[in-house]
Amino acid sequence: MAAALALVFLLGLTGCGGERRPSAPEVYVVQKGDTLYSIGWRYGLDYSQLARWNGIGRDYRIEVGQRLRLRPPPLAPGQRPEWSELLSCIPVRWC
Repeated sequence: MAAALALVFLLGLTGCGGERRPSAPEVYVVQKGDTLYSIGWRYGLDYSQLARWNGIGRDYRIEVGQRLRLRPPPLAPGQRPEWSELLSCIPVRWC
């Protein structure tokens, strides 16, 4: 009985790994068909943060060939990060 429970537990853990996302490069060049949402999904980032980091308006419009920063810009001396920026460093895991 204990062996069966251990097996069920281990099988449950293997299903929790989900798909691995590639680590985000510092800069991404927009390809045809890309959206901020699809780029964010690919690298585990939030599309609204991508827009903020890149000075993109609320229409979230991007152009093919545009270079996007996929990491928060460096802080100015004395500047404090926003909570959302701190949370963006935590990888998104789907289970």
